[in-house]
Amino acid sequence: MVNTIKNVLITQNQLVNYAGSEIVTLELAEYFSGIGAQVTIATNLYGEPIKSDFSKLKNVKIIELNDNLELNTQNQYDVVWVHHSLIPLDVLRNIIEGGIKPKIIYNHMSYQIALETPLSVRVERELADIVLYNSPETQEEIHKIGFNFESVERIFPNPAPQIFWSTQKKANKNKSILVVSNHPPQELDEALTELEKQGVGVIYRGSKGVKFQPKRITPQDLASADMVITIGKTVQYSLAMGVPVYCYDYFGGPGIIDDTNLDKVMYHNFSGRGYRRKDASEITKEISDFLKSSKKGLPNNFDKNIYNLPNAMEVVLQLSEDHRSSTGEITIPTEQYAAYSQQLSIRSRYFKDSQNAQTKYRSALEDIQILKSQNENFHHERNEAQAQTKMLQKKLDAIHESKSWRIIRKLTRSGSSREN
Repeated sequence: MVNTIKNVLITQNQLVNYAGSEIVTLELAEYFSGIGAQVTIATNLYGEPIKSDFSKLKNVKIIELNDNLELNTQNQYDVVWVHHSLIPLDVLRNIIEGGIKPKIIYNHMSYQIALETPLSVRVERELADIVLYNSPETQEEIHKIGFNFESVERIFPNPAPQIFWSTQKKANKNKSILVVSNHPPQELDEALTELEKQGVGVIYRGSKGVKFQPKRITPQDLASADMVITIGKTVQYSLAMGVPVYCYDYFGGPGIIDDTNLDKVMYHNFSGRGYRRKDASEITKEISDFLKSSKKGLPNNFDKNIYNLPNAMEVVLQLSEDHRSSTGEITIPTEQYAAYSQQLSIRSRYFKDSQNAQTKYRSALEDIQILKSQNENFHHERNEAQAQTKMLQKKLDAIHESKSWRIIRKLTRSGSSREN
């Protein structure tokens, strides 16, 4: 099945940060290019830091969509993999008019972000050969707001690439924790500070906070860790490698993932939702006690068939092929197509305008910080000059009050008198 795929289009609203959907897009590009396909990724925004990772991939081309949301390419795609309901309008026209009949896969990775929810149940139901959700929770919540695609739905739970399943954890002499978070809560920061005082090594990865460094997570990052504190995709990476996970972040979390809580955390996409927030002392104790114990802290029911990316992709692609071969022409009424196109355009313009406004805001904020720093430097230099002046004045006063100065003054006065 996968050997017949030659041309793939993946759509993604933005490709900038090391965040959930962007990492999913990167891993899909790696997978499809790895099986020999030519991959095109259509996006509204493309930039660093993740740009450097995409630039290393062979047979992968990134196209930033123009204002008309068009690719302006004549490629005939075997697979169109859709994130954020984004389909270039010229590709959409070709699909509807019968120019191309690709397998079309919609992937919804959240119910809390407007971009992730479907734009039109009629259009998506007509286009999609399979509709994916990253968790049962996302599926159920999207059903609640009126979108249900029935028999073509499937859970695609952020499966980990093969390299994480093939890499073994290393034995470590010193206890070490890897923390991966783009939004670490205060209680976690406090707990980590205390653990470092206890001699536990802590490595920080993420986009927020002074200690955190933005970086794509690799098997090498995980291999030397005795525990990973994280939520989301890094949980799957860690469990695939046999590294214990403390699931906790700004939603809260269960702590150590094991067989007693695996089903619940899987339901919530390993997000920490469904659990309370803990205080710093509780987090510190749980982690410290675990590191001192001989427990492995690994669930036995973490299914390779579900969470291994190549295995999951084969299933998804076969299901989409079966559906495509059993259905007729795609028929979308003109008014539905027009409404869908308009909604895509409005959403795209809003996103770009929002990004431009944020860029201007960040630039203005940076200018303010520079001026503030310059002002602080000026005050610091002025205060130093004043302090030096006072110090020199004290030295001068001390000289004036000294015995030797008084003798010199008397000699100077007496010499002047004799001259007169």
